[in-house]
Amino acid sequence: MVVSFLQSCTSSNTDKPVTDIDSVMTDTLKKELKVDTVVINEVPQKIYALTDNDKLILDLLEKVEMGYSFNEVKSKYDAVKGIRPEDKKDELASVGLTESVCKQSLFGGEAIAEFNFKDDSLYSYFFTYSEKDSEKAEQVFNAVKKYYNNQLGEAQLEMVEEENHYNRNFVWPVRKAIVPYLNFNLNTNTISWGKRYEKAL
Repeated sequence: MVVSFLQSCTSSNTDKPVTDIDSVMTDTLKKELKVDTVVINEVPQKIYALTDNDKLILDLLEKVEMGYSFNEVKSKYDAVKGIRPEDKKDELASVGLTESVCKQSLFGGEAIAEFNFKDDSLYSYFFTYSEKDSEKAEQVFNAVKKYYNNQLGEAQLEMVEEENHYNRNFVWPVRKAIVPYLNFNLNTNTISWGKRYEKAL
């Protein structure tokens, strides 16, 4: 009786001996186990609703060209007030480095615009916006990135050093050695964007 029982356990319906336990388990799993596929939808990004004024200021990235004089910048953006030594250091002014800094209403708050000149030729400029509410800061960052993606193509994430992991740095394709960029500091909820030369002066 024991022999007969063992034979029945090791035989299939075709009376062929089973020699591969893995195949038995595979067949059993295929027939008896039903595995549900769970589809996880991405959570849509929350994006700040840009106003017409916000878009007007963001559009300056395409309207203000590197190499512009101060007067040419002012013709595109009349909020600039005047020229001073870069970083308020006379020694920098003595070698031709100057800047123009002004405040700008933006995103329901206030941003700072800075234009840097070398011998009255624009070599970099950027806007900086800080937000106390981290959720709103994230939404503004998403809005700015999406707006420029529509104009400049998909931004590429720049690698940062490990100690700066709290920074998100994005750049758009280089054109004429000029890099449009966007930075989001997660520690301070500060967003900055502008243009710089690919290589430092």
